[in-house]
Amino acid sequence: MTLSNCERVVCCLIWIGGVLYSIYNVFLIRKEFTYLEDTYNDFAEGWLPQMPKKDVADFEWETVMKVFRTTAHYFIIHVVVSEYLRSYYIQLVPYWQSLISIIFLLQTVGLFGLLSILLQSVTFNYISLGKRKLVPWMTTGLWMTVVIYLKSAHCAEYLAKYFHFTEVQGYIVMLSLCWSNLRCLSYCLDDVQEKYKFVHFLSYCLYLPTLFIGPFIQFKDFNENFFGHQSTCLRERFWQLVVDLSRCIFWIFITEMSLHYFYINALAYQPEILQRMSNWALYGYGYCMGQFFHLKYVVFYGLSTSIAKFDHMKTPPLPKCIGRIHLYSDMWKYFDAGLYKFLVTYIYLPTLRTSQLYNKIFSSLLSFGFVYIWHGIEYNILIWTVINYIGICLENICNELVKLAPEVLNSSWRRRGLCILCSPLLAASAVSNFYFFAGSDVGNIFTHRIFQSSLMGNAALIFFLYGCCQLSLEVKHCEQNVYAKKKIS
Repeated sequence: MTLSNCERVVCCLIWIGGVLYSIYNVFLIRKEFTYLEDTYNDFAEGWLPQMPKKDVADFEWETVMKVFRTTAHYFIIHVVVSEYLRSYYIQLVPYWQSLISIIFLLQTVGLFGLLSILLQSVTFNYISLGKRKLVPWMTTGLWMTVVIYLKSAHCAEYLAKYFHFTEVQGYIVMLSLCWSNLRCLSYCLDDVQEKYKFVHFLSYCLYLPTLFIGPFIQFKDFNENFFGHQSTCLRERFWQLVVDLSRCIFWIFITEMSLHYFYINALAYQPEILQRMSNWALYGYGYCMGQFFHLKYVVFYGLSTSIAKFDHMKTPPLPKCIGRIHLYSDMWKYFDAGLYKFLVTYIYLPTLRTSQLYNKIFSSLLSFGFVYIWHGIEYNILIWTVINYIGICLENICNELVKLAPEVLNSSWRRRGLCILCSPLLAASAVSNFYFFAGSDVGNIFTHRIFQSSLMGNAALIFFLYGCCQLSLEVKHCEQNVYAKKKIS
């Protein structure tokens, strides 16, 4: 499905021009905070005296960055000692990696947090001795209930009072339990030919680089690439580590710098300002929210996978830019490839008995049900999950209809028609993500704005999203061509 060069350039310019102008409007909103009282401590002093104040309202970003800054020496020791043991005493590697993770957790979250995470691993290791596939899922449900309780204000107050547990410690424990839950399930559900020692299982569940920020690495990949024979030389892996970490540092700098000029996270707590914003500014704010979320996980996953690749791990690719993805399925496939692999491997494919459409819809329902519970049973998460599920179902239905439809249109018009149909779905996808990023109040503001806007206003929105769909298809085709050429060569 090809277009003329002129049409492709015009579509790209439509989308890029719209994005740049809307971002400029978001930049201007910064003036609204000049005399606004900082009620929620959303701001900190800028890096330099002449710089604007910095937006520090995103708890996840600030917490994880602080943990990395204060515990970087643990990751350095992890890499150095692991490399030495891998060269001379490889049988000791799982013992060492379990030990360094335990020491890290003891300092970061204290004894209570450490015991909570170890108890989860012990529980799953015990049930892995059996052969029933249902028991691991029941245990997962139990531990996800624990995580949901940890999120409650009552639990936080109780832990702070009796265990002197801070908000940051509770958050790190919650993240560790969530990611470890996936790893424990992977170990129990994979058809492992032999049962490994508990220390091997523990080194996988508590693997330090991916302990509390992910991404998910399947046990088979961990086992084959970590304990198997490796031929990549140390010098090559070291320079790759330097390149990967340098890229992460660059994106950290860009993200931190942008928070001085674009108050993306602080705006989420100012609904009055959002309601006064023009369409250009509001939709630009939504785009900036998505880009901040994308950069955040490029940094998180980039830091963890940089070290994991040095340790011979087969890691999932980093998230692709959301500004060039227009399909629900591609967003799930390419943003968090590790989580996507988990859902496909352990939920979608095992329940996909036939290739019939109804079976695909049912398997998708189970997958999104797990996503909802794993992320936390909150109202905004429910809206995000439901809209994404409906979007995936509509994509599957459209794909089936396209197969049945006669080819009465040439490839260019089929592509244009496809992008016209995808544009409203892209708008719905974006709004659902706003519920996920910033909560129900912000998501409702976007929803009301779309329904209250004039016909011309919504037509303009679809017009620019059409350009995004065309750009996304063009980039996707280019990537497929490059991959095909590499495969041939």
